[in-house]
Amino acid sequence: MAQETAFSFFYMRTALCQLRKSLKREQIMNFLDYMAHGPLRQQSGTKRLTSFSKNYLQRFGDWRISYVVNVEQRAIRVFE
Repeated sequence: MAQETAFSFFYMRTALCQLRKSLKREQIMNFLDYMAHGPLRQQSGTKRLTSFSKNYLQRFGDWRISYVVNVEQRAIRVFE
């Protein structure tokens, strides 16, 4: 059986700036690494945004990341 390739990440410029400042950077990067191999797996604290079916929100204390999963292109776009 062939192993699935990981999803690619695309970061908005503002997301990268915010990530650099974040005190939770290591925790966030570990989460994103986990998501690269299965972004649709349920993770505690992950919420699907009701207005957009492919948009998700994950909280890390006071920090949040918002991202969109595109299964067809195997891409995750982090925008906040």
